[in-house]
Amino acid sequence: MKLRTLASVLLLAPLMLATPIKAENPDNVRQLRTTKDCVSCNLSRADLRGVDLNRANLTRSDLTHSDLMNAFLMSASLNSADLTRANLRDASLNGASLTGAKLWGASFIGANLSGANMSGADMAYISLNGADVTYADMSGANLSKAEVRKADLRNANLRGADLSDADLRGSNLAGANLSGANMTGANLKNVDLDKVILCNTIGPNQKVSNRNCS
Repeated sequence: MKLRTLASVLLLAPLMLATPIKAENPDNVRQLRTTKDCVSCNLSRADLRGVDLNRANLTRSDLTHSDLMNAFLMSASLNSADLTRANLRDASLNGASLTGAKLWGASFIGANLSGANMSGADMAYISLNGADVTYADMSGANLSKAEVRKADLRNANLRGADLSDADLRGSNLAGANLSGANMTGANLKNVDLDKVILCNTIGPNQKVSNRNCS
């Protein structure tokens, strides 16, 4: 009997010690939907699909694992927000500000990020496949191991960005500025670099390129 009891305790111990899954604060969700002003809010795992959040203030908010698919976030402030593994597929973020945001592993597949400011953001493992990132500012951003296949990056600012091991196959980089960027191990298959600014850029084979420098 004692052995059976001990075995049961050992089996349940990991469950009792497990860290509880963070969930959104219902009051914070209501506040966001009502006022569009929710600084430092807990919106982790919140269901915000298709919600109109244009010009919303979500600075420093926790949006980890949240579902923002088809959401409208045009000109919204997401500076220093945590969107780790958030779903923003087909979301509209034209002109949004995400400076210093944590976008690790987030999905922006098919999203519109035209003119968005993502300078200094942590975008490692992010998925930007098929996204519109024209004229976006990603200077100094970490895009290591990012998926950026068939994305529109025309005239994007990627100065000093880390694109090591990123997958850029089939993307349009015409007019993009990659000065000082690190593209070690990046996949550039079917990418035309003729009109890309490459000044002191570390290429896929660790060779420094200088092309179209002014």
